[in-house]
Amino acid sequence: MAHRPLLVLALAAAPGVAHADLLGARETACAVTVELAGPIATVTETHDLLGVDAAPVEATYQFALPPGAAVTDARIAIGKGAAAGAVAVSAEALATTTPDRDRLGLAPDRGLVRWLGTGVDGDSYEARVYPVTAGAAARLTVRWSAAATYRDGRLQVVTPARGDAEGLARCAVTVRAKPAAGVQRFVRAFINGAAVAPLGGKATVANARALAVEAVPTWRGAGPVVATHSTAVGAGRALTSIGVYLPPRQAAAAFAPPRLLLIVDTTRSMGADGRAAAAAIADALIAAAPAATPVELITFDRTARRGLGSWTAAREARRRVKDALATATPGGGTELGEALNLAATTIGDDPARVVVITDAILSTRVTGSDLLGAAQMPVNLTTLDVIVPVVAGAPMPDRAVLDPLVAAFHGKVFALRTSEVDDRLATLPRQLADDLPLRDLGVVVDDEVMALDLPSELGPGSGVIAHVAHAGAAARRVRLTAQRGPDAIGATAVALPKASAAIAVAAAGRGAVARDTATLDPSDVLALARQTATVTPLSALAVIDPAAPGAGPRVDLARTTGAFTRTPPAGSEALDVVEADAPAPSAASGADDNLPDTTYKYLIKYQLWPAVRACYATALRGKPRFTGTLEVTLEIARGEVHAARFGGTTLPSEFVACVGDAAYAIEVPTYGLDGLAETIAIVKKPIHLHLEEEAAQPSLDEDLGLPAEEPAPPPLR
Repeated sequence: MAHRPLLVLALAAAPGVAHADLLGARETACAVTVELAGPIATVTETHDLLGVDAAPVEATYQFALPPGAAVTDARIAIGKGAAAGAVAVSAEALATTTPDRDRLGLAPDRGLVRWLGTGVDGDSYEARVYPVTAGAAARLTVRWSAAATYRDGRLQVVTPARGDAEGLARCAVTVRAKPAAGVQRFVRAFINGAAVAPLGGKATVANARALAVEAVPTWRGAGPVVATHSTAVGAGRALTSIGVYLPPRQAAAAFAPPRLLLIVDTTRSMGADGRAAAAAIADALIAAAPAATPVELITFDRTARRGLGSWTAAREARRRVKDALATATPGGGTELGEALNLAATTIGDDPARVVVITDAILSTRVTGSDLLGAAQMPVNLTTLDVIVPVVAGAPMPDRAVLDPLVAAFHGKVFALRTSEVDDRLATLPRQLADDLPLRDLGVVVDDEVMALDLPSELGPGSGVIAHVAHAGAAARRVRLTAQRGPDAIGATAVALPKASAAIAVAAAGRGAVARDTATLDPSDVLALARQTATVTPLSALAVIDPAAPGAGPRVDLARTTGAFTRTPPAGSEALDVVEADAPAPSAASGADDNLPDTTYKYLIKYQLWPAVRACYATALRGKPRFTGTLEVTLEIARGEVHAARFGGTTLPSEFVACVGDAAYAIEVPTYGLDGLAETIAIVKKPIHLHLEEEAAQPSLDEDLGLPAEEPAPPPLR
């Protein structure tokens, strides 16, 4: 009996993860105000909650904050009543309950905020609010502070996505960026990649997206900026925070490379704005180089090719490069390793400056070692930089893969938003020329050299903040020493905002404080936490209704002596004392909402499937029939299949190559990034090739989940 080939496909997609959970209520509104005082951000979150029925319940809200954040205040208002403020207590005391509350006639507490644990994205916290009913809205206000990360010449605070849990509203975000701690002014700001005014800029953020607020500062002076805050710890000891920030130079030497090799990403994920920015950057670099400088262009997607064909003087290359990039067809696949391989053969053994312009969306399989292995260029004669044009809504790039590559070739990574390109083109070539890093960083506190955790090198446009416990009173004078090229650098610290004290206390609670000539024990941390009203593994915030019977004496006793017992509402779960090394609470999972099932069907059913059938028919033409399984893994991000991998049984190479061409040719719908961390959707498709009855027609299994059991291919007859 004759048989006809049959192909069966099945799909698997990884679910997303939620970072916030609300129980006992739904959120009717969420507002977030991010206030940047120089490099220190203070964030005020307001959550309006409504119960599901008339009976009062205790609502529980679990949420995540970025690493290093310090919760410093909580307020709860019920209906139109006045808000009740928080008092700092020990976490151990918060876990105890008042034994004689009925005899004393004590009303239940309004709520609390406590630390739950540390996770990959930061720390997890829990807030409880009582009473929440359907008839009166409850408003929870939480305030926290964090040191903004300084990278690529901008200060940034990123809060983990709240996720897709039910009952959460979208958050309205406002930015207020003001000078402080060496910052002269802020020239621009972004909320999840969208440009806003530095003072009063607003946007609304979806819960499934992380909240990323960026602000670009202009610093006072041309050298490194040092800022500090110090807090006394008992007698003869102190906890001091020290921030070091190195602004990029505005004026540097001329850009004069011996040869200039531009490697430009022309993949679909760059988008129209990204490709336009890449062309503008390439043009600016060629224009800044001396007219006789030899220039060559390499463009790449899944393959790499030379754009000019030979080294060409800059005066002629400028027009040819512009034309080549204007006519380049956007492709799939981002094989930077292929481009680096071609660069090595193009450069040879002569000195050159290599500038890679890419969106940095690489396969999840690519490592820094892979790129170094591909870049077989003489490290003593080649300098390699990477410039990343970031389109609106996209996050700043993860540089973990790029950093080893540029470090080996004495280069830099620059990330700039496409909306900034026009403003940055004049200074970018000069910053590539000789903007030197800081090395041999040292800190002197009141004439004593501190043993502080500082990086061995601090690049231009980056910064660091560290905390140290040391002997002596609160620091009066802090000075930085460093080396920049051949020059010795010294800078005296300015003051950090007061909110940095809580950030240092939170770091001490997590054990992230250097110990120079003094140590901090748990009692020190708890005393500092109560002094600064900071939530740590050892401390929490309790919210007591000020109008309730006995509230005044309870608050006074807690503030003056630390004595406190919780008065929970009826039915409230008992609190446990969470140890500092306890894991963060597990988050609920949900489906990826960026590539819905309909999109997968569009990709697989209507694009890949017809091509696979055609490839199979071609491979069988005039050749023996074959069976087996081809395991296809596609990595999809930002409107492009940027990596395709194949495994399974051994199949004819022409068939596999044909399916590969079809995979990279898939047209992937784009989606609004809205600041989303660059998610790479991994689509896995086993393609089963086996034989059926003559009457059977090839068909597609449209089930988007992996079947419980795959059918075994019958033997050939």
